Amino acid sequence: MFVQDREIRRRSDGSIDIDFYRQRGLMERRLMVARAFTGLRVRKALFVAAALALAVSVIPTRYSGQKGSVASGTALNSVSLINTANATR
Repeated sequence: MFVQDREIRRRSDGSIDIDFYRQRGLMERRLMVARAFTGLRVRKALFVAAALALAVSVIPTRYSGQKGSVASGTALNSVSLINTANATR
C-alpha cells in the first residue's frame, strides 16, 4: 500500500491547489531542460576539441622526423617519372 509522507496543499475551501502543483511542475521541468542543455554544451565542446585534436594529429607534415630526411632530387625525380613529359627532360 502507498504511504503518503507529505501533506497535500489545499486551498481555503478544502480543494487541492492544482495551480500550485502545475507551477511547481513547470519550474522543475525548466530546470531539468536547462541542465540537459548545459550538459549537452559541455559534451559538444569536448567532442569538437577531440575532433580538432584528431584532425591536427592526422595532418601529414613535410618533415618526417628522421635525421637526414630532406626532399632530395631523387625523390622529386621519382614523382616526375609518372608524367612522361617531365621524364624526357
